[in-house]
Amino acid sequence: MHGLAVGLQLARMPFAEAVEIARAAEDAGFSKLTVGDNMTEGFTMVGALGATTRSAQIHTSIVTWTRTPVLTALAVTTTATTTPAATLTGGRFGLGLGTMPRAARAPLPAPPPVCTVPRRSENIAA
Repeated sequence: MHGLAVGLQLARMPFAEAVEIARAAEDAGFSKLTVGDNMTEGFTMVGALGATTRSAQIHTSIVTWTRTPVLTALAVTTTATTTPAATLTGGRFGLGLGTMPRAARAPLPAPPPVCTVPRRSENIAA
């Protein structure tokens, strides 16, 4: 039986503050750190957390319509390669896909969806 995994969502905070909190959370026993595209660019934050933490799993909460599937795949390739010397996270990365609620996008006009989330997952995997 595995122990309880405790995670922390680092959202809506300045970059430097999120990095500091992530380090403290890992030291306190948190094993998962999650970031999204809100006050910072999510993959940049993933890289920073990968460079400044030792063992916590690092996930994107939801990678939204702001990226094409190709840009998402490039970012994932950079952060998720499992060879520790060739990656930002040492294989500790997890990808979250989803859509952004209409209210959260306002006042930005919503572009037409490139594809559905299941189709996007297939495109990224290819």
